[in-house]
Amino acid sequence: MRITFVRHGETLMNEKRVCQSADDSLSNKGNAHAQQVAEALKNEHYDRIFVSTMQRAIETSEKIIVHQKDTPVEYEDKIREQENGKWIGKSYDYRDTERKRIASEKNIGFWQVIPEEGESMEDSQKRCVKFIENLLKKEYESVLIISHGTVILYMLQHLLGFDMSESKSYSLRPCEYSIVEATEGKSKLILSKVHKNLEK
Repeated sequence: MRITFVRHGETLMNEKRVCQSADDSLSNKGNAHAQQVAEALKNEHYDRIFVSTMQRAIETSEKIIVHQKDTPVEYEDKIREQENGKWIGKSYDYRDTERKRIASEKNIGFWQVIPEEGESMEDSQKRCVKFIENLLKKEYESVLIISHGTVILYMLQHLLGFDMSESKSYSLRPCEYSIVEATEGKSKLILSKVHKNLEK
């Protein structure tokens, strides 16, 4: 199965490095980048398109779907970004500091820290991995997944088996994409960060 992973376009909250809600929309730059990635992928054929149910992913998908009118689209909760709960609206620095503080106080790994009204990184990773495992059982030849940076990283890590210390090499900026030839036994990266030269 050939899987194309697209990260959603940029939002103002991305630019400000702030934890986002489900309803944050693309910025003007994010919309422009989404249009560019839609043009880059317009001649590709997909058996199915999976889209995170968060607004920024949906808005990105709308640009792409214009060129994929015959392809069924599924909106999928399992590939949403981590639910940040009470950290929504807080800076990444605040989130990271709180995560370390709580992990130290509770003597747990930072991956296990659950923000109030949110979910842990561990739980969000588990649901993403479950999604990709179930997907590989399907008989699709080519699928498109429009989701979020960390979510895509979790799925790539599960497929390719790299250590998370290498994650920067696989991380995608807004509207970059990676293509993986995936099987249940062995997967390989075909293209990565293809759209890195998006206009600023």
